[in-house]
Amino acid sequence: MKVNAITCSKCSDTIYSRVRHDCRSCSCGKVYIDGGFDYLRVGGEEAVHTKVFKLKIKATKKELFDDWNLRKDKLGLIKKLKVYKNVDDMFKELKEDRKKHPVYYFFHDIYWRVYQHLDMLPLRVKSFFKRGFKGWSPMDTWGFDYYLANIISSGVKYLIKYGNHGVHDSKAFKQIAKTFDTAKKISEGDLVYLPSKGFKWTEYKRWKRISKKLKLKDRVMTKRESLAYERGWKIFQTEFFRLWD
Repeated sequence: MKVNAITCSKCSDTIYSRVRHDCRSCSCGKVYIDGGFDYLRVGGEEAVHTKVFKLKIKATKKELFDDWNLRKDKLGLIKKLKVYKNVDDMFKELKEDRKKHPVYYFFHDIYWRVYQHLDMLPLRVKSFFKRGFKGWSPMDTWGFDYYLANIISSGVKYLIKYGNHGVHDSKAFKQIAKTFDTAKKISEGDLVYLPSKGFKWTEYKRWKRISKKLKLKDRVMTKRESLAYERGWKIFQTEFFRLWD
């Protein structure tokens, strides 16, 4: 269905009147549109700079009426998404907004933490039992790299501590555990891995600049660390069939 609509030249909001006598204003209040499907009236300070056009919407007349009559106000106003020049501007604005509204963000953060915990609780319980039967659950596949790295790292550490069969190379097993600890950090975003083959210090420095500029928690691995990490994977491949107690 198509409706009469206008776009504000100041705030870039697109607005349309849902029903007769529904006077709809943009966010900055510089323009408004009225009339619904019965008549057309456009006004406001910026009215001379706006043009009426036909806008296609996914709503019926009944849905438009109910939205206006029940004051849901989900329709009639389409806000333009703000486009930032770079990531720095976005984070800067968010940081300033949090300083201006500390109380709001305090309760906002608490609400979302509680909501997410309660929302995910049934799935976590279900995944717990599936993990008991299968050894994994569909929820684990959301970050399967982290899940497997965590399982292998903790399992190998157990073998180092309690393995009694005399076939374990303690030094090799420690390297495997360290490698998968590193893999966990990479999957979590705490470390940035650059392959040793074709390693370039210019790329290493570029990643360091990006992390510092965006104030990210990740750290770029050096070439020596990358070599040790890769060596750990080779040892894991060699020792794979000795991973038993």
